[in-house]
Amino acid sequence: MKFSDGLVKIYNLNKLKLFVNVRNKIFEYILKASDSIFNLKELIFKNLSIPFNTMKITNPNKIIDDDNQLIEDFIPNLSFEIKISNVDKIKINVINGNNTETIFIDPYSYTDDIFTKLNKNYIFRLEFNGKNIDTGRLLCEYLKNNDNIEIVKDISNKIRLKIKVSNRDIRIVYVSPDDRLFILSEMLDIKDKSSKFLYKSIPYNIFSIQTFREINLTKDSALVIMNQAIG
Repeated sequence: MKFSDGLVKIYNLNKLKLFVNVRNKIFEYILKASDSIFNLKELIFKNLSIPFNTMKITNPNKIIDDDNQLIEDFIPNLSFEIKISNVDKIKINVINGNNTETIFIDPYSYTDDIFTKLNKNYIFRLEFNGKNIDTGRLLCEYLKNNDNIEIVKDISNKIRLKIKVSNRDIRIVYVSPDDRLFILSEMLDIKDKSSKFLYKSIPYNIFSIQTFREINLTKDSALVIMNQAIG
């Protein structure tokens, strides 16, 4: 329970949702009010492998120096930002047919940066352990030091989507049938999780983990996005 300006706000103190910004990507974690900033750092290390000594946490713009400070001290503003310093690059072995190229890259950069590093464009996709690497994700969500990824040619498999977003200009994006719908939220920088698009008069949530193939969208199409908040 929190008292503010004569109002009583009730929280489930055993299940607080924290929003953590890591290089402009938002992660959600659940902690108790009695947990500390140290516990938050443990969660971040466990999920993203960011070392404690490279991690500075701010809320909203003030650096939190005391790891023992309780999460309840930050209610109602449970939005944090992680600033990362002194990051060592990781080694990635990129397999392209019979050739292997080694690159060194910041683990907290985005998956798209691999294409930039390799001077490749999006007629290729990347696989790690036989699964697609989604664009717009932090590398540390997939890769550790000395991992192998594979370049797979994907020219004929792309879907060209002509997207109307509210009053903004029409956007053209390219996706693969096996990409998940939430890739559109990252491509178009859509934050509102209630956002939907229409395909054959049926609304689909943009943040769904369904693939385009699963909703039978496997060829070029036009979509209209509704109820969105563009960042």
